[in-house]
Amino acid sequence: MRITSRGGLTIEFEAVGRGDPLVVLHGFFGDRTTSYSAGHVDALAGGFRLVMIDARGHGDSEALPRRRQLRDQPSGR
Repeated sequence: MRITSRGGLTIEFEAVGRGDPLVVLHGFFGDRTTSYSAGHVDALAGGFRLVMIDARGHGDSEALPRRRQLRDQPSGR
């Protein structure tokens, strides 16, 4: 497991496998370990380097502070 910090919040992620990188995101109620139970790691790690991220507030990643809301996030424009 690796940790990175962006904007003062900790984001946890894990990288496994060999090959070109492939970012694997979990669903709303999951975390990065969902990739193991769903069989994604077994199916894909032989050909890809899987980068599995815990989204903010999921798994071991920190949640956004309550005073901030989704609309406060950059829109990407």
